[in-house]
Amino acid sequence: MTDSPAPLADPHLRYDATPGRRDIVVLGSTGSIGTQAVDLVLRNPDRFRVTALSAAGGRVGLLAEQAYRLRVDHVAVAREDVVPQLREAL
Repeated sequence: MTDSPAPLADPHLRYDATPGRRDIVVLGSTGSIGTQAVDLVLRNPDRFRVTALSAAGGRVGLLAEQAYRLRVDHVAVAREDVVPQLREAL
């Protein structure tokens, strides 16, 4: 062992501070924190673009509305039984 400290983070994973729009995925988009994240993105379309949303499946209508407003490429739900309802809503 050496006495030198371990690196704090992998240098390849450092934040890229270059200006431009960031592509993000919102997991749990219909929950409390997820809805706040979606609101933040909607208020800052020049900074963020949501490429995918996911949710447990209890609020299919809200998930479909978010997908429509954000024009996402992918939507996922944990509950298989709500997939037909989600497809219809989309």
